[in-house]
Amino acid sequence: MATTYTDYATVKKNTDVLYTDLGFATDTEFNSFIDDLILIAEQMIDDYCERTFKKILGAVEEYDGGGSRYLFLKHTPIISVTSIKTRGSKTDTWQTLDSNLYYIYRDYIYYSSRWPIGNQNIQVTYDYGYNSPPKTISGVCIRMVHNMLQFRMVQKIGPLVKVGDFVVQIPDQKVLTPELKETLRSYLKTPARVV
Repeated sequence: MATTYTDYATVKKNTDVLYTDLGFATDTEFNSFIDDLILIAEQMIDDYCERTFKKILGAVEEYDGGGSRYLFLKHTPIISVTSIKTRGSKTDTWQTLDSNLYYIYRDYIYYSSRWPIGNQNIQVTYDYGYNSPPKTISGVCIRMVHNMLQFRMVQKIGPLVKVGDFVVQIPDQKVLTPELKETLRSYLKTPARVV
């Protein structure tokens, strides 16, 4: 099963919404609905942070060599590197580097020599992401799904409520609130440094 940021059981434990509140006939239908909301929240988190918090296996990417010892990969954190290949030009065949010649760090690969200069002359096959998402990410996902459920409840009762001579308008709710964005700030993808 693919890594998810949360599950319907955890969401239900953290909300006071029952399947009957939203008009579902069964709890199973409600669970499926929550699973769909979780996928939406995960995508919103990934889009906002410009990265995924799932584990991605076997990514193959090509990079331009700049003569530095550091190669910053597009996706982090790096879990493992299957292979690194280099070539002199696009018409040359790929040559696999000995894994004893480079060191893998969380955000980059250090080459004991220097990366060859060229266009699309370094190919990296690697795994990146998280075996399980950070607890903060799971918490934000739960809160976003909770917000979506609340919004659904508001839609059910209607956006306007008349109390005596007063009409109370319930404002639009944001799923990814400013507070949640602030919580995610430390996870935003930062541009790669050129060394």
